[in-house]
Amino acid sequence: GNAEYMGTTQLTMKSFFAVVALVLLVAVNVEATAVKVAEPSIELCPICINLMEDAIQQLLNIIANVGVIGGCEDLCSHLNEKYEALACDLICDYVGIDEFVKIITAVDPDPIYICQLFKVCEGAQPGASATINNVAVQPKTVQQGGSVHITMSFTIGNATGPGEIAIQVNIPGGEPMGDGEINAGIAPGQYNVEFTLSTKNTESTQFPDGTYQGELAICEGLCGATHPDTFTLATASFSFQVSGGSSGSGSGSGSGSGSGSGSGS
Repeated sequence: GNAEYMGTTQLTMKSFFAVVALVLLVAVNVEATAVKVAEPSIELCPICINLMEDAIQQLLNIIANVGVIGGCEDLCSHLNEKYEALACDLICDYVGIDEFVKIITAVDPDPIYICQLFKVCEGAQPGASATINNVAVQPKTVQQGGSVHITMSFTIGNATGPGEIAIQVNIPGGEPMGDGEINAGIAPGQYNVEFTLSTKNTESTQFPDGTYQGELAICEGLCGATHPDTFTLATASFSFQVSGGSSGSGSGSGSGSGSGSGSGS
């Protein structure tokens, strides 16, 4: 089931480079249009999701250790990055300090679901549809230490709500590892998304010789989450070979993230 796919988005890894990008496959002179949502969601939703992705743990620590007596401005001023403080202040002022703190502290750190509860992101689109047209893996056999490029071409038939494009790779004899790209909703159109995986061994991740099986998914909400408005729109599998390294078992752990945006016409 969907709850079992990816398990949790915490199954991420540093070996995935942050080069994820949604590319619209239409002529440059075609005007792109975003998914139509009620104001102020169209502006605040991506800001909120980025903030919760980057700073949710910091915010929880600030609430626990500093408190919220000073309101939104005081709470947000303790964030490390200036852009995070500005985004936090914007979202907190819109939601209200009491509701902001209540939702953040009550819900597991799911950026999409939190922002939906804030009512700055829309819920799932019941008619959302996605088709994965093709998955290309280059090279199909990589020397251990080299990079593998996984490119997925897909079509959005009906606009999606906030969701994720996720990837998982199973290391022979090791723990699966994955990454995900969160989006605020994708308009109808044709897209490419590329993930690049380095097979260079690190202290936390080993890449033994063998066949690596992987899966890609397009989801409403976070892939694998159990919240309302969360379901899988499309999945596709792929594989590649690693050679020239060791033949022992592998291991994987760590964290990683990608960045990207998409629009359709």
